[in-house]
Amino acid sequence: KLFVAEIKENGQMNTENISGKLPGSATWSPDGNQIVSESLEFPDKQNPLEAINRIFIADVNGLTVEEPREAFSFSEMVSETRMKWSPNQKSFAFGMRRLGTGGIMITGTDGSDPRFLVAGEDPSWSPDGTKIAFGGGSMRWGLVFNDIGIINTDKSGKRMLDLIDFNPQKPSWSPDGKKI
Repeated sequence: KLFVAEIKENGQMNTENISGKLPGSATWSPDGNQIVSESLEFPDKQNPLEAINRIFIADVNGLTVEEPREAFSFSEMVSETRMKWSPNQKSFAFGMRRLGTGGIMITGTDGSDPRFLVAGEDPSWSPDGTKIAFGGGSMRWGLVFNDIGIINTDKSGKRMLDLIDFNPQKPSWSPDGKKI
């Protein structure tokens, strides 16, 4: 079930069950006034490659979640990670899979301007919204290692961090954007 909870100073919580309004996982917008949610549907149960991802956005006012609106849907790919809002709330980044290949996509919050950014997963926006950190795999000594990469949102400046001593996953930026 999906809930919105308000935590009071005394530790008590007011909750509102919003499961009937928003399907799937949910992610808050940076300003806390909207929630994005995804649903994955399989119209043809015999063909799991024929999936449709539907992306919903709902406005939030206190504990009240308004009726969600479908922002966009896509059928050529399946999202692998939750939608990540850009800091300016105009775009989403998400990991996707398409017939065995994967990567990170960026799209407007209305589905406009969808574009493939880079092979990888677990995107994380820089605080200024100009870069994406991501997880990616590489082969070394016949083994697959997880690495962390950084790329500008215009596809330039891709670099992989050489983290040979450990196996990092799911990068996250520091608030000042100087560390991952």
